[in-house]
Amino acid sequence: MNAKKMIFSASLIFVLLNACTPASTPIAATEASSASAIATVDQFYTWINDARSTDDFYKPWDLLSSEVQCHPANRCDLTLFEERWWQSKVVYTLYDCGPNRVAVQELKYPREADPASASSATKYWMYRLSEFEGRLMISEMDLIPSPEDGCVLVKESAAE
Repeated sequence: MNAKKMIFSASLIFVLLNACTPASTPIAATEASSASAIATVDQFYTWINDARSTDDFYKPWDLLSSEVQCHPANRCDLTLFEERWWQSKVVYTLYDCGPNRVAVQELKYPREADPASASSATKYWMYRLSEFEGRLMISEMDLIPSPEDGCVLVKESAAE
């Protein structure tokens, strides 16, 4: 076999092997963004549940994009957010629904009540997260009837 054919054959084998090698970067990026999104939503609810006064609500508020902060329910007013959340704690379940999408099953109960005795309707939310100035923030929140097919349960909070 002459040298040109050997080089061509070796090059062809190299190209074919590289073409068959799975690309791990997009998978790793997807897993990382899902994990970060779940951690951000979990932190949002943890800070709400751990609040000892209305002053503590600046932390979860700061995880919301300006679009969510200015939603009609909040009207760009931290005080409205504080007043609404100060009344409640939350038992929640988080579902991974793909990159930067987290479904939440949420059961609110009065802050001073036993969560087992609280009677409150369960709500489901779809959170979409986006990066703003290097930080992952909740950029959309929509009521949904239930988690979508394909969403995977990743965390159930404990009632406090």
